[in-house]
Amino acid sequence: MPLLLEMAEDEVSSRRPRPLWVLSEFHGCNVNSSTYMLRTDKWKYITYSDGHSVLPQLFDLSADPDELKNIAMKFPVVAHSLDKILHSIVNYPKVSSSVQEYNKRQFISWKQSLGQNYSHVIANLRWHQDWLKEPKKYEDAIDKWLSQRQH
Repeated sequence: MPLLLEMAEDEVSSRRPRPLWVLSEFHGCNVNSSTYMLRTDKWKYITYSDGHSVLPQLFDLSADPDELKNIAMKFPVVAHSLDKILHSIVNYPKVSSSVQEYNKRQFISWKQSLGQNYSHVIANLRWHQDWLKEPKKYEDAIDKWLSQRQH
């Protein structure tokens, strides 16, 4: 048994230390947007899609564990530093663009598979009951999205 214990201790000590951050990313299918979160001991930095169209958020978790006060404007140097770390891990604008293109291709494929049933099916999806109030408006919004080109 001591030999196994020594081997285990050697293995643990030879490992590289863990990074000082945790990364989380989310790509929604019902919301055509990606979210990225970088967490350090004290800070939580959240950015969306391209990092510019929606302002990032920064929280001081030691003072605000419920993440109620976005302090990104108050601490721009910290926000920029965390964004720089995030960019070094993942090129999130490029990933977001790829995800949006994928979502669009999949939506077009799904729409085509429904044929003439598309308007009825999409109007009755459980997540979008507001659609029934103004179905033409929402269909037009989707058609506009489908016709837009990615940058």
